[in-house]
Amino acid sequence: MLADTPREARVRLAGRLFRSPFQIEPTMVARDGASALTLNERVTNEGAEPLAAMRSYHPCLGAPCLGPDCLLDSGTRTVWAEPTYDTPRAPSRASARGHAWLWQELRGSRGFPWYGAPYTMAVESASNVPGLGLNRVLEGTGTHLILVAGESRAFTLRAIFYDVDASTGVVE
Repeated sequence: MLADTPREARVRLAGRLFRSPFQIEPTMVARDGASALTLNERVTNEGAEPLAAMRSYHPCLGAPCLGPDCLLDSGTRTVWAEPTYDTPRAPSRASARGHAWLWQELRGSRGFPWYGAPYTMAVESASNVPGLGLNRVLEGTGTHLILVAGESRAFTLRAIFYDVDASTGVVE
């Protein structure tokens, strides 16, 4: 815990991946009077050679946030669907957070692993498309990241909570 005051809560976590030499250090910040949660993250390639990577965040919403008055606002620049769907437009190269994936489990998937239980939606800010593994990204869209030996990259995700007038849909 870096800060725990009436004005600010700030916590830093750290971890290393098992199969890749990446260290990940997220810092979460909530400030009094701000309707936002900020995640600042630093990813470091601790290996001795360049490595390809994908980066995404998986913030999930459930009840009561997920409902008929839910407003989704994203700074994404790309809309992408699986090739089996009617794709609105082709994916394009982007920076470390140029894409967003919409993921939902709305009590519809039976059997393992959900058993029809979750009611949740995630809007995943991502460096790449599709979200089906690094090899598929390398072979297909080329939207992966490359971190050279010793390189660190910083990423920021901010969840902002809006008040919306349910009768008009106007953000207050």
